[in-house]
Amino acid sequence: MHKSVYSLVLSDGVVQRIDQMAYARGLSRSALIDEILAEHASMVTPQMHASSVFEQMERLICQEGPFQALRQSAAGLFAVRGVLPVKYRPAVRYQVELHPQEDGRLGQLKASFRTQSSSLLQALGLFFQAFMQAESAACSYAEGRFQKELRLRRSAVLSADETAQAISDYIQLVDGALQAFLSLWPDYTAACQAAARQRALYEQGDPLLL
Repeated sequence: MHKSVYSLVLSDGVVQRIDQMAYARGLSRSALIDEILAEHASMVTPQMHASSVFEQMERLICQEGPFQALRQSAAGLFAVRGVLPVKYRPAVRYQVELHPQEDGRLGQLKASFRTQSSSLLQALGLFFQAFMQAESAACSYAEGRFQKELRLRRSAVLSADETAQAISDYIQLVDGALQAFLSLWPDYTAACQAAARQRALYEQGDPLLL
């Protein structure tokens, strides 16, 4: 949805209250006003769509799973925190950035790991080297950071619930495969086989994402 700059005359008290509401939700003044006007006009903005997706994702992967939702300072972003099954339980952070659906693109997923352990970084590098061989969409891994373009397998326009389910399933694939791999590391062959079984289970569910 294209945006332009408009000049509006608003009451100071209204703007002050809007600013308080926007801060509480991590939105800019313009984003909140845009949302309020869209709701009044019975329209759905990309930001409103993203908020619906992220609310559903939080229910899907946080309420009954091992993840903790993290508050974001910018609109259009969602992140969860998990832990790895190794000594000291280092954190893994999965962040989703949604884009307007276009040419099958939904957005981008980033995974980052808080560790300075050379052995863990080596294991992560080997895991993602094997994991990315089965990926169809663009992805990369370097220095403890994985990045993946979220693309649909087939042409479709997904609802907020469908988008949330598709992305949640993929995050659970990455995390489940990684957890399985690390639980058997340093037996590389067994670790890869365990991660591959997680991939097979994911594929059996006819996933929407590449």
